[in-house]
Amino acid sequence: MRLVFPDKFVFQSDNGLWIKNGVKSVVDNGGDYYPPRFFHDSAARAKFSITEVVEDPQPDSRYYNSNPDPANPGKWISTPIPINMLKPQLKAHAAALRWGRENAGVVVGTVNITTDETAQRKITELRRQAELNEIPLPVMFKTMSGWVSMDLLAIKAMYTKVAQLVQNSYLKEKEISDAIDAGTIATFEAVDAAFRTP
Repeated sequence: MRLVFPDKFVFQSDNGLWIKNGVKSVVDNGGDYYPPRFFHDSAARAKFSITEVVEDPQPDSRYYNSNPDPANPGKWISTPIPINMLKPQLKAHAAALRWGRENAGVVVGTVNITTDETAQRKITELRRQAELNEIPLPVMFKTMSGWVSMDLLAIKAMYTKVAQLVQNSYLKEKEISDAIDAGTIATFEAVDAAFRTP
């Protein structure tokens, strides 16, 4: 634990100290030496009015710029992050949530489909080739559920479901971004909550 003298000198309780005239000696071997076990005894510490530092939690760094208060050990000097600097961070958080939703996969019927960017490109190309009769149908397509035989209707259904997921994810991000600009969403928690709504 951290301890503090009345003069605000802070030290760790597992460190021994030289103390002279009730304060830490400025040089070793000055005054009397007190081993670490002395400072683990609250009654002994009271001899020098040494108290335990009460550590306040650091303010959320997403909303505040904070530094330890040198005049008050365990406390913080904090200033709110200006809203014009917070908004880009909120939008970046919304974009990260959109990316997560977009890449989370989708269920088509009983089949789990991967929807990362590579999968999106493959599905788009598969639909194009199938519609132009460039490949024989049905095709065997590997999904998270295993291998699936797909004809043109199944390929289109998969493509549509994936495209809807991607588009809805971007629409939700834009909705939240607009709300951030309008000031109706101003916290990371509100961004999270907005993404949980349909």
